[in-house]
Amino acid sequence: MKNVMTYALGGASRIRRCPNCHEMYGQRPGCNYVRCADSRCQTKFCWTCGKEQTSWQHFGNNEMCRVGWDDIWQGTWLFRCLLTTNPCCLICISPIVWLLFFVSVPL
Repeated sequence: MKNVMTYALGGASRIRRCPNCHEMYGQRPGCNYVRCADSRCQTKFCWTCGKEQTSWQHFGNNEMCRVGWDDIWQGTWLFRCLLTTNPCCLICISPIVWLLFFVSVPL
């Protein structure tokens, strides 16, 4: 099965494994900040060096590893959602969001 997966993902040079659970991933151009798709793992790692990452600071401090435009686009999903949502919906939903925030923060 490993040879079939390697062929399907584009060859051995385009495959990386999750540093935690060792699942196989194929490279998507422009994405270097990868999150494991396994629901139990959810490890975030750098595609270029393969190291597990906890924040975006790795890409700013390392000359070899850079963030692609797709990574930035995916990281701005909340901002894009707020820009494209009807203002009336935001006004109606905001009290619920604030209530959930103030209840969950002390927990």
